[in-house]
Amino acid sequence: MEYEEANQDPFLIFRLRGRLDAAAAPDLRARVADAVERSHIRILLDCSGLSGLDGDGERALLLTTLRCRRSGGELVICGLPADIRTLLDRSELRPMLVLQDSCEAAIAEAQHARY
Repeated sequence: MEYEEANQDPFLIFRLRGRLDAAAAPDLRARVADAVERSHIRILLDCSGLSGLDGDGERALLLTTLRCRRSGGELVICGLPADIRTLLDRSELRPMLVLQDSCEAAIAEAQHARY
């Protein structure tokens, strides 16, 4: 899994590339926990570069979402490839995740909500 980190008000964005699986899940959880500790409580996961997701990856998405919420923030997952989006839409975890079709839509919605 490759990560790229960027700031775009109001989010800290993690752009993910590769498979989010048992090998990559602990690193994602650690990166999000570190970001929350640095007071970045609004996090956007740009998943447009994901090539696969397994059960450990699903749990990582849930745990990072809960980590942000416990800190008073939010985690938005955007840009999921169609096959992965379908998998999550059918998952029992789906009601707990915030999914957006695109990162641009997530950012625009967050900026609009502030005004």
